[in-house]
Amino acid sequence: MHKSVSWLALTLLIAAGACTDLSGPAPSGDASFGVGSAEPVTVMSRNLYLGANIDALIGAEPGGFEQAMLDAVGQLTRTTYTMPHRLQYIAMEIATRQPDVIGLQEVTRYTMYFGDGSDDVLDYLQALTGILAQMGQPYDVAAYQPNVSLTLPVGMLGMAAINYTDGDAILVRRGVQWRDAASGHFVNQVTMNVLGNEFRNLRGWNAVTVKLQGHWYRVINAHLEIQPFAPYQEAQAEELIAMAAREPHPLIMLGDFNSAANADAPPGSMTGSYASFLAAGFADLWLNQANMGAGVTCCQAADLSNAVSQLNQR
Repeated sequence: MHKSVSWLALTLLIAAGACTDLSGPAPSGDASFGVGSAEPVTVMSRNLYLGANIDALIGAEPGGFEQAMLDAVGQLTRTTYTMPHRLQYIAMEIATRQPDVIGLQEVTRYTMYFGDGSDDVLDYLQALTGILAQMGQPYDVAAYQPNVSLTLPVGMLGMAAINYTDGDAILVRRGVQWRDAASGHFVNQVTMNVLGNEFRNLRGWNAVTVKLQGHWYRVINAHLEIQPFAPYQEAQAEELIAMAAREPHPLIMLGDFNSAANADAPPGSMTGSYASFLAAGFADLWLNQANMGAGVTCCQAADLSNAVSQLNQR
């Protein structure tokens, strides 16, 4: 999901839900180099959280779908009520640290269709960038990739249906030079089922090249499949590794990789993806953080109602 190391020609940053500074000698043409310069390069990765646990909707039988939808809408009602506050806190963190590049996952867009023919839209990306602009800390949306999009019947709270569109995005701080933005979907995708209708649970990636401290870096942002579908997730990780191998610039990778990196993580939260990145010569920069703690980034209650943090895996 959610480092002194020996730097290889490609460098991976796994920094879900945190700001991380990359500092050291400027890169050279040698196969071993430092990332950053006397002035650190700062990046952030943040999963905005779609606002509800929709797992129960996937594969639900017709008799159980109504209760699963009731639970999901209840969670979404509570989390969207607090969404402006959550986004304001995220924006405050961004404004304080002023990261050069931000990788965002679960950049969600909801369209609620009501029985009277009206609709309402909640767009996380538009809301967050709007708050940042109001704070005088504008960020450019350098890359955005919509992923899975589902329209589901609701039949409660005045709603006839709701459309959920997941996405990933890269934001670049206004004034930072960037180019060559790209986005795409992985080849390996899980096929799921809702009310007898099959769909591909599209997962994707973004990439952009940025000029920081006089040097060009390639930044890739991705959200891999969840742990119960580990073979697909691990195949997606291999796609990223192959993509990285073709890059001519030092590489910073951000994302929610859904592969726990801490040895005391709960059973079932670890997959082979984290080890694959390390075996490919990437470095986990969290391990080189000042005042390093556990760095756990997952997981809270589905409706975010827990007063005590439940985070237990990085």
